[in-house]
Amino acid sequence: MPADSLYELIRSMNAEEKRAFKIQAKKYSPKDGKKYLRLFDFFDGLRDYDAKKVKQALAHQSLGNQPHVTKAYLTEQLLEVLVRKYEHEDFHYDFQRRLAHADVLFAKGHYDAALKRVRKLSILAEQSGRPLLVLQAGQLIEKITIRLSDPELFGELLEKELVRQNKALQQHELYLHYRKISMQLIFLVSRQSASTLSKKQELDLKTIGNELRRKLPLFATSETAILRLGTLTLYHRYMDQLDPALDYALEALDLALSADTAKLSGGTNSLVNLYNNASMLLSLKGDMKRLDPLSRRVLAYPAKNKSERILMEERVNVSRLTQNIAFGRYDHTDTLVPVMEKFLAEHDHSLSHFGKTLIPYNIMCHYFNTGRFKPALKWLNKLVNYDFDHMAKYMIENILLIELLIHFELDNTDLLHSRLVGNEKMMYRYNTYSRLEETIILYLLRISKLTAKEQVSQFLLLRDECTEMKKDPLLVRRFGDFAYDLWIETHLTGKNIAKLSAEKSAPVQK
Repeated sequence: MPADSLYELIRSMNAEEKRAFKIQAKKYSPKDGKKYLRLFDFFDGLRDYDAKKVKQALAHQSLGNQPHVTKAYLTEQLLEVLVRKYEHEDFHYDFQRRLAHADVLFAKGHYDAALKRVRKLSILAEQSGRPLLVLQAGQLIEKITIRLSDPELFGELLEKELVRQNKALQQHELYLHYRKISMQLIFLVSRQSASTLSKKQELDLKTIGNELRRKLPLFATSETAILRLGTLTLYHRYMDQLDPALDYALEALDLALSADTAKLSGGTNSLVNLYNNASMLLSLKGDMKRLDPLSRRVLAYPAKNKSERILMEERVNVSRLTQNIAFGRYDHTDTLVPVMEKFLAEHDHSLSHFGKTLIPYNIMCHYFNTGRFKPALKWLNKLVNYDFDHMAKYMIENILLIELLIHFELDNTDLLHSRLVGNEKMMYRYNTYSRLEETIILYLLRISKLTAKEQVSQFLLLRDECTEMKKDPLLVRRFGDFAYDLWIETHLTGKNIAKLSAEKSAPVQK
């Protein structure tokens, strides 16, 4: 890995993983151990990566004549530590390790011991719904049985193994079939809406629908079944058929919750993604009463380790917070936000970049939308001090603009004008400066100099401008990401965004 990738790897490690590496580093020779720890601490302490500054700093780190070799070796050691840490908790890692042990026994001529181990692995892989691993174990079984001197035993073993291998091959081919269908649908969905399809695309879509509705054979794995249900969810959502889409999403989640996550190729991530699909559809249908029980059910799912538990809580609670804000359920966010603030304080070092940015972002939006601008500024400052390179573009767009709105609301006129200059530079740097930014900044400069009575006419003009901008396909997304139009209405109605949002979404609540 190049240096920046090493930096990213170290920054992505949680406190427990870093501690595991430092324990391992003490086992090296005193000279090497200090060298690798020094390099590790150097990258771990960097807030931002600057290639030129890093190169200059590394020249003073006493890394020898070939620092790139030291960095490459450190990368390998970090990966080894991470694999060893999780190999007993992850089915795939554990399988590969145990298969390697059987292979060593075979190479040493201990055929009976090797066969015993690999047959057990093959059965475990079959029970876990991993046909590829069954096929992998089968290759070693075949090599071992050829070396066995007993022809009768050879025939018996080979016959049993061929049955297992054939079943695994069928399972894998079926999974690949649905994977292909899923990719075809994703490609179609990403290109255009259902109303603008060509005749050929309509025919392709009909074929996909017919294939997805076919009943699965009994030998299908749970992973294939979940993939099919997830693809059916996407298909019906694309066709704007929310009822069947929700039914399939909930069925997929039920199946995942009833199975071991080891049977899912994505593990916990797969489970959380299925939850996100179901929660989004519940929100779209306005069926919010089922969202919280569903969230609790997913959070009650037994995690394999502490890291997995934190990941599940992070993703599920982010989804709950996002959905409740999007649909104006601020009575629920009032309860959720203190929980998430405590969660951040306890697990900050263990969270992914996703959690470290999206949780504070949603908390900031909650406070801003409920008219509490001082705590909103506190959480926004946490985001401003975070590395923008780890944020989604829509977050950078909104953070830079919302900061100006907060200073306007707090009557920080001098600070507003000074931040305008800095934030405009950042907008250009991250390519987020658009007609929306230009218009709002222009009006903020005007309005901040007026009395409250004089401001009303300017907000009316700004509302008209935003109405026009919402017709622009390049800008309509921005109003979905953050309610700039409702912020304008707060100055015309005296209500905060939370109240306006609740009124707007009230007809669809159940």
